[in-house]
Amino acid sequence: MVAALMLIAGRFYLPAEASEQGLTLPFAALGFLLLAFHCWWSWRNEEPVKFSRPSLATIGLILLIAGHVLSGLDVLATGGNRRNALNLLWEWLSVGAIAVLLKNYLRQHGATLRQLFRYGLLASIVTLSTYGVWQCTVWYPKLRAEANQLFELDSRRIELSPTERKELAALEKSIPGYTDKDQTGKLLFLARLRGTEPIGKFALANTFAGLLIVGLLILGSAAWQQRSNRASLVQILIPLLVVAACFCFSDSRTAQVGLLFGAVILAALFVKQRHASTNDAFPPRSFWSRHALSVAAAILFLLLLAGVVVAATRPDLLTGPLLSLKYRGEYWRATLNMMSDHPIRGVGLGNFRPRYLHYKLVGSSEEILDPHNLVLDVWANGGLLALVGLGIMLWQGFRSFSVSLPDDRQQSEHLSLPARMGLAVLPMGLVLFIQMFLEGTPDSSLFWLFIPAALFAVLVPSSTLETRSLGLVAAWLALTVHLCGAGGMGMPAVTQLWIGLWFLLPTTPTSTAAVESAPARQDVFWLGGAVGSAILVLGCLWTGVIPATTTRNLLDAASVLQNAGQMRQAESLLESAVDADALSPDTWQALSLHNMGAWKQSPAYREEEFQRAIEAQEEAIERDPFASKRYKVLGEWWAMKFKRSQKPEDAQAAIAAYEQAAKLYPNFAPIHAELADVLARSGQNAKDAAMRAIELDDANKAASHFDKVLPDAQRERLEQILSE
Repeated sequence: MVAALMLIAGRFYLPAEASEQGLTLPFAALGFLLLAFHCWWSWRNEEPVKFSRPSLATIGLILLIAGHVLSGLDVLATGGNRRNALNLLWEWLSVGAIAVLLKNYLRQHGATLRQLFRYGLLASIVTLSTYGVWQCTVWYPKLRAEANQLFELDSRRIELSPTERKELAALEKSIPGYTDKDQTGKLLFLARLRGTEPIGKFALANTFAGLLIVGLLILGSAAWQQRSNRASLVQILIPLLVVAACFCFSDSRTAQVGLLFGAVILAALFVKQRHASTNDAFPPRSFWSRHALSVAAAILFLLLLAGVVVAATRPDLLTGPLLSLKYRGEYWRATLNMMSDHPIRGVGLGNFRPRYLHYKLVGSSEEILDPHNLVLDVWANGGLLALVGLGIMLWQGFRSFSVSLPDDRQQSEHLSLPARMGLAVLPMGLVLFIQMFLEGTPDSSLFWLFIPAALFAVLVPSSTLETRSLGLVAAWLALTVHLCGAGGMGMPAVTQLWIGLWFLLPTTPTSTAAVESAPARQDVFWLGGAVGSAILVLGCLWTGVIPATTTRNLLDAASVLQNAGQMRQAESLLESAVDADALSPDTWQALSLHNMGAWKQSPAYREEEFQRAIEAQEEAIERDPFASKRYKVLGEWWAMKFKRSQKPEDAQAAIAAYEQAAKLYPNFAPIHAELADVLARSGQNAKDAAMRAIELDDANKAASHFDKVLPDAQRERLEQILSE
């Protein structure tokens, strides 16, 4: 159980947004390995196999996982970004492996599992909250000061003294990517630093806030139950305040709504428990049947009252929430339009973003990675099968109100200090070990996080935390509400957290009438499970972990050599990266950029290097055929060639690439602007493309999306084309 929970908690210390690129695949492989060990151990000890009819909740979970797995297989068979699909396919299979283990542990050791899950989860939440508070109070102000100094020195680069030039070079090295931005990009970078939010380790602020509300509700529930014990209350309040401070810095509106919902539900559950314990003759089910509408009305009333008070006293404060809701409405409308064309199979596992851009509304803001909605996310990535499974799971989860929550405290042994220390620090230790083993460069900031993790284990004994299910119920419901307006369900860390909490809900059936199998069937079952899981381990390593890790290391090493001016050695590493992963479009993209850079720097503009760049870009497009910006890059390459050669065939190649990019991403102004420029330079009619680019640019200005606004010189060129 500790090993399984360590795999769940360890994901919170890795960036979950990079799961498509395979950064978290070692955890998937370890999940298969743990399941293989569990089956082998059961076979070795001749444990009986208990077969039972699967419950409706179990069927829902199976459908959810199976839908995503089949969607990944569909992409592998029919086309799309196969690397993303394969990586996420392994991740969802690993979710299934962990779910099998949790279900087995819950059936055999339910009370102990709840205790371990709760303590290990809270240890990670408090540790990451400490890191988030440090980010907002120390790191961001320091970074902001350095960025301001860098901008000031960069603005008068020509007038700098030798000392200031050295300072400028040091600042550019400490803030990578700044020098690659234009003037508008640099100003936007500084503007983003003024509104910093904690990002923890595994996700952006909005997704991170979903983890924080889980901690707040579980700790808040424990604090309420220990209110009569001052010593225990103090032990809980300290970590509670740390998590609350980090949550306030996150400024996540969907998490705030989820927390409010969860807090009201938690209060209702406490009232139900108290009433049931003081009046044994009162039927447990009747409280909810009589007061469900009252609680729902109280939630709506609180939300309405808060909105009225804020609107009356500080109407300016509603600008941000309404704007955020407007953006989400745009995401949802575009996603619904997309799903109307792909209602059964979805758009393919790991292929949401390129497909979404085809439907992105005019004037909409972000090029999102997911639809910021739990239901739409599952539907788009897993198809109708996964959507049905999600619906069943939600139904079973919300039924947790209609059952009698256990009034006993589910007594189990209190966790010793070594056990608490292990739950708190082992996930970070596992991440560091994986990073050291695979990449040789562990995240140094993780070493500092051992301090708050160890302090939590020493200062907060397990006896102070609740042993009832009330906090877990409220936490799951709050997280579900939050995910209805935030991204994250496609991230393995969030998915495993959501499913883990769902498993521990009172309504989730842990067993039905079971029948033990014959000894021969036991041997076949356990041995088959061990062999099958071992095959999954090898498959994940061979097709996921090894290619992803190898290419990432080679690309990083090539980047270092490029910065050092060792271009031939860098090209050799890029070619090795291409050979290491036959499915990845990013390796071919990097090789194309390298060859194009060599062509631009060559005084003779050698045709051979240009052709290598084009061929590499076409290979990247073949591996990611729905990504419009890969076609845009191809158009840029041909447009550069046309400016030098003035050959009509070069212009036509550029136009064809830009037209395909515009077809895949019709509402992106730069594509139409660059297409208009090539058409005009080749003597063709460019007014339609120029007009479209100006319309989209005006829409971005009207929506205040200044990061999408065309540069002044490009806008003037478009107006010149229209005036001709």
